[in-house]
Amino acid sequence: FKLVFFSLGLDAATTFKSIFFTRLPQQVAKFGEHKVCALITPGIGRFGFTAVAHPTTGTYGVLQQVAEHRVDVVVNDKGRPNLSCKVRPYEEVANDVHRLENV
Repeated sequence: FKLVFFSLGLDAATTFKSIFFTRLPQQVAKFGEHKVCALITPGIGRFGFTAVAHPTTGTYGVLQQVAEHRVDVVVNDKGRPNLSCKVRPYEEVANDVHRLENV
């Protein structure tokens, strides 16, 4: 399957190293005889939050805009990786999982 996740621009290198090399080197970002394969797209994330939230960055009542990277990686079928907040600096973690098929 394909996993899509987001990383803050400044934390992208740490996130990639942790996931690709330390935590899941046999599951993530391998495609045939290639390894550490990813589509990395820079972008801007926009968000606001409630008074009880504990965001990594930002000020309550102010619409936030941060540099982010969208990362698309292939993951083998032996299990879905758990990308915890300890690796990614978000209070609410959003991952997209897409099933891949040969057609």
